[in-house]
Amino acid sequence: MIRTTEAYNKEKFKHLMFIDDNEGTNFYHEIIMDELDISHLNSYYLKAGDALDYISELNEESSNQMPEIIFLDINMPRIDAWKFIELFKQLNINITPDIILVTTSLNPLDEEKAKKEDLIKGLITKPLDKAKLHKVFTGYWERRA
Repeated sequence: MIRTTEAYNKEKFKHLMFIDDNEGTNFYHEIIMDELDISHLNSYYLKAGDALDYISELNEESSNQMPEIIFLDINMPRIDAWKFIELFKQLNINITPDIILVTTSLNPLDEEKAKKEDLIKGLITKPLDKAKLHKVFTGYWERRA
């Protein structure tokens, strides 16, 4: 399932992606992102496999809509965050987004594993709020300055 919202300001992110198997969590993120109005496109996925399919399509089309940041729930059925990253790497994408792991509670094992993965730029707890998102967005732009 995908829900998309669009905005129209060139100073914004092109595309932010949220992957979480909880529909309520995705709905909450959608509300916050609508309030922040910081990206042209926000996509929300309940299944990591569907998100991977979409990313693969974008890559094949050489689309400029590749997500700049992916907010990825760690614990999901079938394809968890770690499997998602493994499969994502197999797509051989030229432009790699920052991946921010999202979890209900910080597990020290997840934190250690995340530090070893170059694609992962952060690990934050749910629920996301404007302050947490601001920190993620600021970090993204600082890494590219």
